[in-house]
Amino acid sequence: MRELLPNVFTIADQGAYAYLLGEGDDVIAIDAGFTQTPDEQMFPGLERRQQRISQVLLTHGHADHYEGAQAIQARFDAPVAIHTLDAPLMRFAADGELRRKLSLAYPDLFAPPPPSPKAIDADQLLEDGDTIQAGNCRLRVVHTPGHSEGSVCFYEEHQRLLFTGDAVSGGFLHFYCDPEVVERSLERLRRLDVEHLFMAHEYPPLNQHVLTGSAIDEFFASSLNALRTSRTYRLDTLRDIYRHVLDTLRETGREMLPQELVPDLDHTTLIALLKLLERAARRGVGTPAFSG
Repeated sequence: MRELLPNVFTIADQGAYAYLLGEGDDVIAIDAGFTQTPDEQMFPGLERRQQRISQVLLTHGHADHYEGAQAIQARFDAPVAIHTLDAPLMRFAADGELRRKLSLAYPDLFAPPPPSPKAIDADQLLEDGDTIQAGNCRLRVVHTPGHSEGSVCFYEEHQRLLFTGDAVSGGFLHFYCDPEVVERSLERLRRLDVEHLFMAHEYPPLNQHVLTGSAIDEFFASSLNALRTSRTYRLDTLRDIYRHVLDTLRETGREMLPQELVPDLDHTTLIALLKLLERAARRGVGTPAFSG
């Protein structure tokens, strides 16, 4: 637990960063880390400072951000808040987002995901423009879909602080589920007046999780440039993967897990595959999904 600014702390665990904001009995956790993160990284520092977490704000519903919320709930009875669209993600295992989408879109081909033993129910559902008070800080919810449908950032206008989770990922281009929407989200964030940018991981090309001043503009510019440069290449690559998926399903004629279909790709990339190809089909530049 390291203090970055007055009453702003970072929590590091296995390459993922969460943040604590506030003082006394009114400390807000922005993301909660893994299952073990609160016990090992948060609670000892809070005890030393005689502080309590009053609320958990989640940037999105992926395990390295929400798993620790259970321990925080149990210790402080702190409500957990997440965007409406990402709340279902906390009920399934790591690849549940992909399996849920596939089972809804193609019920004859994909089985729905089982519930996770670590499932968490949200106490509060966030929407764009909501505000949360933490001591002297007033956080505004900024809906930034792309990494997930319900990804949000938290913006503190007075101190010009922006907590982005995984919404801005630099040159790490396989980290979004909707490549067109993420560009609009990046442009929206870029227009905010930000002095300190706090991210959930150390992304290339700068490989830092906290940026200040001109480095923020540089990082947004490099993120957008990398995204735009890769778009054509990635669509062509995913079309090839799509053909492989179709051929495999037709050959087997049975329900299959996503990992069986394309074992080398993570679930976020596979969701991006679906998004890209469905849009391509609507524009007449691809084959409609499962057209027979």
